[in-house]
Amino acid sequence: MPPIVDLDDIGSWPPAIRDFAEHWASAVGSTTRFAGDLALPDEAEDSLTALLGDRLVRAYHGTRLLKEEAAAIRRHGLIPVSEELATSRIRLACASGHLTAAERDALLSGSVFASGNMIGRTGQVCAVVGRTVFDHDPAAVDLLLRLWGGEAIYWAHERTALAGRLRTLGKPSIVVSNLRLTGYSRPPLCAPPLSRLFVGRLLQLPGIHGDVHCFGPVKAEDIADIWQPGHREYDRHRRLPQR
Repeated sequence: MPPIVDLDDIGSWPPAIRDFAEHWASAVGSTTRFAGDLALPDEAEDSLTALLGDRLVRAYHGTRLLKEEAAAIRRHGLIPVSEELATSRIRLACASGHLTAAERDALLSGSVFASGNMIGRTGQVCAVVGRTVFDHDPAAVDLLLRLWGGEAIYWAHERTALAGRLRTLGKPSIVVSNLRLTGYSRPPLCAPPLSRLFVGRLLQLPGIHGDVHCFGPVKAEDIADIWQPGHREYDRHRRLPQR
């Protein structure tokens, strides 16, 4: 397995990436309050991508999982969002007794695919880099951890009676992933750019976390763990949902 680079752990950074961050930290200094606002040129992101090469980047996918879904992720990895995936999750949840037929039908007819509202996520696996998000901005993952199904399924039901049922299904889960930034049909989309986060981490600025959208699956071999309430690593973050 290629080396893993963890934004939160400077000790995991290869010397070339540490040198990169030190160079730009010296160049821009603490000129902004948040890491995501650092004024780095586009070529800085290109340079970091080249330095990372085939190394894996530690990331976290927040969701809510049934027991059998967690087992499937360990076996098969994370699958990009699609109508087929959403439909399959709903039908399997019903077949295994987690949903009634009426609830199944309501979710199928109210998914983003049934409505034509694709929310720009089709074909992607979404995650965050920087676990400080769970302490400093837990609202960013709150609904993902509280409502079963992900945005593609629950988006139309956040304020309906069905939301109460979705809150009882499965457990809040953080899928710890080692992302490959190469080998996809298109490069992952990082917001803010990873270069700002690495430099911001060295400068100890707030906001050392960001979204990563991968345009392809995350393989089972790249799933490091799944944290749920009761797991030591999950329980470190006391502002996350506990059930």
